[in-house]
Amino acid sequence: MDNNEKQNSKSAKVGSKYKDSELIKYCEWCSNQTPMGKTTQAITPILEFMEDKIDLIGREDIWGVHGDWSTVDIDSDLEAELLIYDEMLNNVGKRIICGVCLRQDEKMYQKYYGGMIGENDDNSDDDEDHYIIELE
Repeated sequence: MDNNEKQNSKSAKVGSKYKDSELIKYCEWCSNQTPMGKTTQAITPILEFMEDKIDLIGREDIWGVHGDWSTVDIDSDLEAELLIYDEMLNNVGKRIICGVCLRQDEKMYQKYYGGMIGENDDNSDDDEDHYIIELE
């Protein structure tokens, strides 16, 4: 087995690959095949188990405008988890994400962030919630 075969055998099933000169695309969140093009998305979808941890501590104490982690009783492991999760949610780029994952992420967004001030004001001029798909 040469280096290319070794590298290909270890690669994860995400992004795009060619099979019989046809482009096969995989969701970068769940690894399922998808016909979707690239959209601007976070590294990770909203994770319910992390959001539940945030709710247990107190959402306003963690993500709120006046959130101050120095006044919240959290251990260093949980603080590290929150820092990594925050970084993954805020690191956006062009990614291939399937329709199922996009719908699930929107559902989680509405559940955990939909009621936040300034998030959903029914402004029809705001196109931030629309996905722009780039076909390759």
